[in-house]
Amino acid sequence: MAIRRILASISGGSDSGAVASTAFKLAKATDGHVVGCYVRQGVPPYIYFGGIGGNIGMYSGQVAESLIAHNDRTEALAANAFANAREKHAVPSATKKPPETAPSAEWVGDVGGAGAFSTMARLAETVVVTRPTDETGFDSIAVFEAGLLRAKRPMLVVPDALADAPWNSIAIAFNGSGEGARAVTAALPLLRWANHVHILTADAPADEDEGIGAKDLETYLDWHGVKSKRHLAEIKEDTAGDTLLMLADRVGAKLIVMGAYTHSHLREMVMGGVTRHLLEKTKVPLFMVH
Repeated sequence: MAIRRILASISGGSDSGAVASTAFKLAKATDGHVVGCYVRQGVPPYIYFGGIGGNIGMYSGQVAESLIAHNDRTEALAANAFANAREKHAVPSATKKPPETAPSAEWVGDVGGAGAFSTMARLAETVVVTRPTDETGFDSIAVFEAGLLRAKRPMLVVPDALADAPWNSIAIAFNGSGEGARAVTAALPLLRWANHVHILTADAPADEDEGIGAKDLETYLDWHGVKSKRHLAEIKEDTAGDTLLMLADRVGAKLIVMGAYTHSHLREMVMGGVTRHLLEKTKVPLFMVH
């Protein structure tokens, strides 16, 4: 499957340049079409829990006006960041029919909230978003989860800093899960394009009954013309995130492909987990599928 339609959520914040630039680099690598959009921010949760006097009804008009003005300003910043990145990467506009053998882009503006974004994301091969953390705010988390959990699309998660060619060297964090296998399949266009592909895995697959291990993945990739190198390590549950990041850094990976929330999402939220740890700590982009 080719990566032809790339949906990029541009927040209008300091992360906008990195997200837009990543989307255009991906489009240039795969002859893809970038659809840039702004996801409208909703009422911050703290307001409902007494953040302004404990009674939102008293202030609903002011809150609505403030949010509308804020969204209008932020959308303008997002559009400007997208346009600057498109010009920098010399990607032409195409709003009707994209060219067959060249990257292209269009800006669709405000698409509504996270729910509308998840609907739009269903017809994208890859969704590019900023790294969702407490620092980037509630809305970035909502956008990430809308694409990953509701639309169930491959997500390219971008940290603040970005390597010039993040898909030249790719690490696959593989535990034999269905989510991990789907991530590899979705990432095949990038894996074929990479100069170096590394498989990072424990000594045994997560599910012994299924028996899907690093050797099986190496054989699968070979059938798709992707040469890879296996790196086996003892990966314990309580240190798995740190171990994977250390291994990825050791092999010089500029992008990590992985399954997201291979345990339940609720368990990862409450107990912590590899997905959450990598989202919080990674310095390289993550290509994730749930």
